Amino acid sequence: MMKVPSAICALLIASQANAAWNKDLTTSLLKTNQSLLVNSTAVVANKAQVQESHQVTTVTIGGDDSKQKYLHIISMGREGSSFLCAFMRKGGIPCVHEPFWGSIEGSGILRDQIEDKRLKCIFGKEHECPSGVQLHSKKDELIQTLQDNTDKPIISFKTTRIVDLSKFSTLSEDQIARSKFIVLFRDPRAVWASLAPFTGWAVRNIHYVCKASELKQRTFKDMVAAVGSERVMPIVFEHWARDPHFAEKLAAFIGLESVPEAWKTYEPHASSVTKWASQGEYARDYKQIVANPACKSYMDAMGYPTDYVNNADDYLTSGASLLSAE
Repeated sequence: MMKVPSAICALLIASQANAAWNKDLTTSLLKTNQSLLVNSTAVVANKAQVQESHQVTTVTIGGDDSKQKYLHIISMGREGSSFLCAFMRKGGIPCVHEPFWGSIEGSGILRDQIEDKRLKCIFGKEHECPSGVQLHSKKDELIQTLQDNTDKPIISFKTTRIVDLSKFSTLSEDQIARSKFIVLFRDPRAVWASLAPFTGWAVRNIHYVCKASELKQRTFKDMVAAVGSERVMPIVFEHWARDPHFAEKLAAFIGLESVPEAWKTYEPHASSVTKWASQGEYARDYKQIVANPACKSYMDAMGYPTDYVNNADDYLTSGASLLSAE
């Protein structure tokens, strides 16, 4: 098998920021009192965009001097984010799954006016979440996960509802210093083949798949400029799904001293890279995707082949443009 050149490898070089991250990970977390202030006003949330109100729920975890780090797994959906969240848990790293589920859905994600508030829920010192940003149940899950894991050096978060990466410029220097980011990319035809069976999902339409993919890719460079390339790991599905060394690369990026034992059983699944091409029932949809202006822009920028692929080697150079974002 040919060696896969990937943008991932270029971003795994140790840097001063990474050294500081590693040092923090080996330091015992400070024991501090935990306090939870729950606002008595009920959260009004539904599948439409809700207006922000002034009621805020906060949770203090670890205090000002906490050494706990955050890892944010960013996807537009069906790109392997759920697998990575489960993979983190398997390796002993807690993962908060979809903290904004139900508070914003479908095309509303593309024009989210309070995305910066959602980032504050994750990265803010007190995890402030204005009403309407989260459902009660997801807010409780976030708070419970943080409170139950104050002794963990890393907490991870998996989202598919933050796709305008330019909003990461709103993070403070302190928030950036304690965080790292994984951004997922995938051929939109493969995304559609994975999404199409879920007929009840609000994001199940080609327009959304194309627009969300293009927006995430186009604003990726803005995120890198804001947080630093050493803190961002772009993961192209067509590369990592067939990479036998993926677990080692992931552990190195996060800053773990060694690969978790549970990760050592990881096996690549190269067949998943081209599975979409064998699903002939979506052939007409694939033609629409390739012809869609947003998908065309995304696929051109990523270097994705527009013809049907014969094997995973057709994706060897896909994602190389992500290096230019540094």
